[in-house]
Amino acid sequence: MPDHTCSNQTRLLTQDSGVSALCKLSGATLHKMGSVAWKTISPRHLLMTLAPSLSVLVVVVAASLFLQVSMPNMTRDVTAIANIHPLSGVLSNLGVLLWCTAAAVCGFASFFLRHAQPRSPSRFLLSSSLLSVYLMLDDLFQLHENLLPRYLGLSEKS
Repeated sequence: MPDHTCSNQTRLLTQDSGVSALCKLSGATLHKMGSVAWKTISPRHLLMTLAPSLSVLVVVVAASLFLQVSMPNMTRDVTAIANIHPLSGVLSNLGVLLWCTAAAVCGFASFFLRHAQPRSPSRFLLSSSLLSVYLMLDDLFQLHENLLPRYLGLSEKS
């Protein structure tokens, strides 16, 4: 079966064997070889996928060099590094997951309410989302207990 280019509309392509594939992305190309079908991803979609991943890797490498922490210690699990029980700190980890959930829910709600009048619920939800992100990062990286006093000279007592 020849390659098909999808239009802006959703098009259902069917093989003789009855296997069908739904091609919804504009500009994507559906390739068929036997009973296997795959889409060619556009460069724009590929960039949208790879840019965040590569950005995270660059930040990790930069933090490793700047903070003088070895790459294995930056990429391994804390319980494996410290050789402690895997459930150590489970409540702290659950707290981080809850902060992340609160941030995501408030962020999505703010996004969907941004055109509503009055705008105050959207702004409140956005502020709540940003506060939850800060508290999540503080719990995850122990900012006020360890990193801020060590690298910025900020302490809770001063």
